[in-house]
Amino acid sequence: MALYARQPPATGVAGRSIRALSAANPEAFRLSWCRRAGTTAKSDGYAAAAGTVRHDFLVAQSGRDDWYRSSSWDVVTAAEFEARLKRTRVDGRVQYIRIQATHLLDSQDPEVRQAGRVLLRRVIEADQVGTEAKAASEQLGVSLAQEGQLAEAEQALRETLRLCVASPIGASGTSGVVELRLAEVILAGGDQTRVDEVAQLLRSVEAAVQAQGIMRNVTYRFLLASARVADARKDPTAEQLASGALAVAAESTSLPREFLGRPNMSNEELVQLTRISKGR
Repeated sequence: MALYARQPPATGVAGRSIRALSAANPEAFRLSWCRRAGTTAKSDGYAAAAGTVRHDFLVAQSGRDDWYRSSSWDVVTAAEFEARLKRTRVDGRVQYIRIQATHLLDSQDPEVRQAGRVLLRRVIEADQVGTEAKAASEQLGVSLAQEGQLAEAEQALRETLRLCVASPIGASGTSGVVELRLAEVILAGGDQTRVDEVAQLLRSVEAAVQAQGIMRNVTYRFLLASARVADARKDPTAEQLASGALAVAAESTSLPREFLGRPNMSNEELVQLTRISKGR
């Protein structure tokens, strides 16, 4: 299956290898790949969907403008944020709000993460069908899935797809594989009656996954979901898909730790994929 074939060694500036670039300057490498892959420097992974959302150039600015990149949130911080936000250009405010939300979503404090989701909903309401609304809606779905709120996550991801259809630039501003995220959320719900629906979502996103072939985490997620669907349907391709997912996951040992496209397989996924690959 060509989909999970290892991509040719990628090169960076002046033909230098990914490994050489990452070793020379890990931070610059990380942000460079964010730009090329259309992702954000922050991880938004969760058990069923460890993907990434698009990169913000404002986030990449270092050493300044920390007022919209706070990792904590309280009355004082919120008031300062709103005061500074009022002094910015009106047409740029939704991006500042979403960037701040992105940082809050990484918090270990559930109340701070909830504050981040409130900000994302604010972006969606203010931007309507703009790029920031699409990005915020996808981030909201991912965050809700991380919290185990699968019904709400599904609703947010379906809204993301609706926004993409309504947008003149389509899925630009999202991970590009929102259908895969939605498929993962539905699978996480464990409703076996929806397997055919998930299969359709995976078929619809396969071309986009192939286009992001260098992002091996995306390929891994696609093969994992496909193997789970095939196993549920007693499809004979399940073994091949599971073996492919395991092969892609094994590539992580040869990829730089800073590389955002590095596949990450959980112990639970390892056990499941091993079982499926052996036809059990």
